[in-house]
Parts: sequence; C-alpha cells; structure tokens
Amino acid sequence: MGIFFVTGAGLSLADTDENSRRVEEKKRVIIDQAPLNEVVHRKEYSFESGGWLNYRISDYDELDNDRTEKDYFTRSLRADVRLWGRLTYRPSTASDPDKDYIYMRIKDIYTELQGTEPGARFDNRGPQVDYAYMGMDHNPWKVEAGRRYFIIGRGIAYSGVHDGVQVNYQPAGLNCTGFISQLPPHTSNIDTSVPGYDKESRRYFAGAGIALTKMKQHQIYTYTVLERDHSRERPENPFQDYRYDAEYFGLGSNGQWADQWPYWAEIIRETGYSREFPSNARSNISAWAFDAEQKFSTKWASKVVFSAEGALGSGDGDREVPTNTVYGNRSGRDHGFSYFGYLPTGAALYPALSNLRLLRLGVDAYPFYRIDLLRKILLGVDYYHYWKDRSDGGFSDLDATVARRDIGQEIDLKADWWVTKKVFLSAEWGSFLPGKAYDRSHRSETQVVSLSMSVIF
Repeated sequence: MGIFFVTGAGLSLADTDENSRRVEEKKRVIIDQAPLNEVVHRKEYSFESGGWLNYRISDYDELDNDRTEKDYFTRSLRADVRLWGRLTYRPSTASDPDKDYIYMRIKDIYTELQGTEPGARFDNRGPQVDYAYMGMDHNPWKVEAGRRYFIIGRGIAYSGVHDGVQVNYQPAGLNCTGFISQLPPHTSNIDTSVPGYDKESRRYFAGAGIALTKMKQHQIYTYTVLERDHSRERPENPFQDYRYDAEYFGLGSNGQWADQWPYWAEIIRETGYSREFPSNARSNISAWAFDAEQKFSTKWASKVVFSAEGALGSGDGDREVPTNTVYGNRSGRDHGFSYFGYLPTGAALYPALSNLRLLRLGVDAYPFYRIDLLRKILLGVDYYHYWKDRSDGGFSDLDATVARRDIGQEIDLKADWWVTKKVFLSAEWGSFLPGKAYDRSHRSETQVVSLSMSVIF
C-alpha cells in the first residue's frame, strides 16, 4: 500500500510507470544524491540551489495478459521537472558542525498516454510542493519538520513523502527516532472502494524506533508504527464502515557477516482492526511480513555483485482485494498484510507484498570498466518467482482469479549509465510470464520497456 490495489497486469496506467511508487523511488535516489550549486556563501549562512529534468518513455505489451483483447494502454511519455533550494545557517565557529536549514523542492509532471483507453490522454500535475521542511542538526539531536521523506526500518511498513515532524537522538552507539505525520492533502485513498476515494485520504501516523549501532559489523533495530484512518466518505455509505487502523512492530538487522557479504533482514507483525464485508462487523488484524536479502560483492575489477532476496506478506483466504474493504475480509480475523511503505519488486508485474511470497536472484556489474567513456555503465539482471501465500485469496493483480499458488515468473534487465556527473541514462526491460493462478485466457506474457534520460542542473 502506498502501492496501488491493482498492479502489474490489468492495471490502470495512471497507477503505473512514473506514478507508481517503484519508479518514484528510483527518481528519489537520484535526486537526493544530486549536488547543490552554491549561490551565496557567507561566514554564517549559505544558499544552494539545483534542478532535475527527466524524460521517460515506456512501452507496454499485454498488460491484461490477454492477447484476444486490445490493450488499453500501449505507451506513456512523461516529462518531470524538479527545482530545489536550501538555506543553511551555521555558528560562527568553524569547528562547530551544528547547523539550521530550510529546504524546498517544487515539481511539475506532464504526461501523455497512448492506447485504446477513451479517458484523458494528457495530464499536467503541478507546479506543486514536493518537499518543504526546516531542520536543526545539533549533535546529538536532529529535528526536521514539514513535508519530507519519512522512513523507518527498511521502509516496508511505513515510508513516503508525508507532512510531519521527526526527532532523532544519536548518542554514542544508539540511534533513537520518533515521528508523527499525516498524508499530504489530496492524496488518493489506497482503499479504492471508499466512496470518493480519489478526493482525499486522511491517515495519521506515529512511530518510534531504536537502533544499536555500536556493534562492529551489525546494526540491530526495532520500531513501532501506529496508523489511524480518519478518511471521509463522499457520499456517506450508511451500511458500510471503511476504517482501517493498524499497528506495526518491526525487528531487523543489517550489516555484513564478513567482508563482501552484506545483508539485511526484517520481520514485521501487524495488528489492529478492519471492517468485514458485507456484514460491517469489526475484525481484528493478525498479519505479518518478512524480507531478507543477502549479497556477495566480489573484488573483481568489474565490481560484480550477486544478490538473493526472499519476502513474504501474509494473505487472507476470503480477501479478493488486498487493500479494499469491499470484497475484502468477509469473516473472522483479517490475516492480509497491508502496509504504508514500499518493497521493490519487478518491472513488469511489481506486485504489492500482500498475500505474496517472492524469491529474487540478481547480478549487477560494470563490464566496461576498461573503457573510460563506458566504465560507469551498470548492467543488471533479476529473476523473480512469485507465489500466493494463500491460494484462495486475491493479491494485487486482480486477473489472478484461480485458487492456485503459482503467480508466475519474471526476468528484468537494466542498464544505467552516468554519462557525466549531471547526465544519467537508463534502460529497463521486464517480462512477466503468468502461472497457474491465472486462467488460460490470461496467461499471455506481459512486457514493459522503459527508456529515460535525467539531467541535473
């Protein structure tokens, strides 16, 4: 969640490509690493600015896994512009690292869609505020307030651009954090069965965590996140309540077993309550999730990295739609893991971690390291295999209607190239082959191809 209720095959393109959490997360990493251009520098304060422009084209083939039907969407083109600035104040003593700062980032996204879908073909979202926050970094305390990216643990249970306040206290060997936040205005509800779901989603979050950082090669952490749903129905449905209130308890560790062997593992327990459909009775949530990744970084000149990842999000046997109240849990405890963060999955299906088990094997390398012009080209391949946790429950692709576990397999190829420090090119191809969880009329191979260019200025 935060991932959309229909993903991969059969989804609305408004929720794919750049609007999907998957692609937005890739953008965030590039933008957050972009250098700031110093405009003003004085003894006690400085002002820095920057910008980012991205063009992306994506082609889609058989999103509905049915070659007898024409595809609703076949291509998307998108231009994304973001501009930012930061004002920083520092004490007069050069040895004092403390600082106060204000950061703002504006974005504007223009989209064109092609296909047989009769709806809107053009859309422009913005200019609008992407980030806007102020902060105080006075060791061992750090406080930031405003619209920013919040994350706790691996970011599965909770992460995203929200409005709120976060406090970090970092004495020697510890990292303690706490936050309160809410979804930005005009955010669509992840429960698309709520009347007027696209008009607003009022969800509030509070969380706290502690990490032990004193160990030489490992960091152990634990956290708690509370989510409270105060979303409104427009119009009001007197026969059904859609409220979903959840608590998450996470325990994890990251580090390396030895040189060249980095890892990350996290287990999440979810409790709270949801509403049954159609009885409207209150139902207790009892769900959980797990994710673990192991890498092996070679010492070869091509910097080859092998990785293996396994993840699981529990499912509920009578839930047809993981994130919705309507056609959601029908009776008894709600065992469907539902979350407000992100876990990266494949380029063609990218399912949510709800009623899902996955295995990923990957290899990344810089094969052209001997050629100066091409030495920063990263090539990678990932193999995914997906299964349902409960064969009789639905998962995020609603075309998988058969009560079988095998969702299917996927192969992804990627090529990333930092041509210069300010020009980044990327290409991606994904192919998903549906398994026995799809009926025979929906087992056509889905393919997605994306090309993008980013310019930092």
